[in-house]
Amino acid sequence: MPGGWRTIAELIGMGAVVASLLLVVFELRQTQIAISAAAHSERTMRNLEILRFAVEFDSREIRTKLQRGEELSPHEQQILDNLLQMQMRHFEDLQYQHEIGAIPDETWQANLAGLHWAIQREQTEQDWERRKPFYRASFGSLVESLRSENR
Repeated sequence: MPGGWRTIAELIGMGAVVASLLLVVFELRQTQIAISAAAHSERTMRNLEILRFAVEFDSREIRTKLQRGEELSPHEQQILDNLLQMQMRHFEDLQYQHEIGAIPDETWQANLAGLHWAIQREQTEQDWERRKPFYRASFGSLVESLRSENR
């Protein structure tokens, strides 16, 4: 019977290895869910920061002046530049998170529609022309392809 005990011990050992691997897979999945939740929370906070910035500096007044063709003061121009840069950095970050798998396709597609809308605005387009060398190449390619769709 010594061979029988050995076989039983090997089966128990293999079962333990399989169980530990399943536990590791489960823990990895839980970690991925936690990372995804943290990324979603961070995106929400960044959206709120952009909105807070826009409200604090009353970007509505700046946009009204732009629509009327009025000149912005240097301070107002700086506010607009900051708001536009925050917006584009947010979209660049979202694209990166999508590339590494931290956000699902559905979330990315919704935000991509927002980026597409944003780059159609004249102020965003002008700001993009000045700042595009400062963004990641893959994001630059994405924005340029969206701009060519608009033409």
